[in-house]
Amino acid sequence: MEDKEASNSKGTPTKKARRVCHYNVDWESRFVWLNKCDEDNTKGYCKLCKNSFTVAYDGLKAVTHHAEAKKHKECESAAAMSHRMKSFFTPKGSAQSEKVGIAELTEVYHSIKHHISYVAHDCSLKVLKQVINDSDIVKQMTGERTNCTALVNQVLFPYSMELVQEDLKNDVPFSVANDASNKDNRKNFPVAIQYFSPKSGICHKILDFYKDSFEDSTSIKERLCEVMDKSRLPWSRVTAYGADNASVNFGVNNSVFQKLKSEENNDIIDAHCNDHIFHNCAKNALKVMPVDVENIVMKVFAEFSCSAKKREDLKGVL
Repeated sequence: MEDKEASNSKGTPTKKARRVCHYNVDWESRFVWLNKCDEDNTKGYCKLCKNSFTVAYDGLKAVTHHAEAKKHKECESAAAMSHRMKSFFTPKGSAQSEKVGIAELTEVYHSIKHHISYVAHDCSLKVLKQVINDSDIVKQMTGERTNCTALVNQVLFPYSMELVQEDLKNDVPFSVANDASNKDNRKNFPVAIQYFSPKSGICHKILDFYKDSFEDSTSIKERLCEVMDKSRLPWSRVTAYGADNASVNFGVNNSVFQKLKSEENNDIIDAHCNDHIFHNCAKNALKVMPVDVENIVMKVFAEFSCSAKKREDLKGVL
């Protein structure tokens, strides 16, 4: 019995010990998504799948098997179609960032100069990106309303005020004008100045465009002084004040002009609106005519409104 057991033990081959594999850093040159697992040097970590797998038994074969798995291929396809957030922005302070900023500012200035709205500006920039799709600068340009507003308020407007200050630095006299403009339920007040420059001739500049719900002479005068103080322009160099011929602006007793003349500069002259003067002149002239002007207008309208041929003949006469 003992001899039989001894013979069986001699005929059975000994079981070969399995060698444990460890992570090899050289694999990362072939598989860019592969990293070493910090907890265990017998495991690899996939940056795309966000999980670890063992390489202890199959080594490189385990890495290849993971690369051919369905889940890994799906993650690889998704990563190829997506972009990192930094790809949408240029590094701050870089030469590329400066070029993109100059291009955006130039486009915004062009739109403002030609009275193009922010919506149309954004639309034209999207078309430009499709047409010039090989330009890295155009690809990174943005033209949304928020960005355009920031460029206008924080870059273009301060620079334009610097140009005005440069033109008026040698005690150059100038005139001031403002008016009220109604937009829906809002009342806007543009403030403009006019002066002569040897380099540019007669210049018209906008100092401010503020909103105010009050339209009395005191409120207009106070806001006008605030704009002048913010622009660092003294009233002593103002030669004239221009506005429409409403009583709040050029009334005899309690008007904006009278307040400016008595409180700011006694030498200011009143620059009335020529359009209002012509209108008032025509209105008063029609009152003294011996014929009924309204009746004539109604008869002319009745004669020419019903015939296209008569209207063309009238245009030829006029």
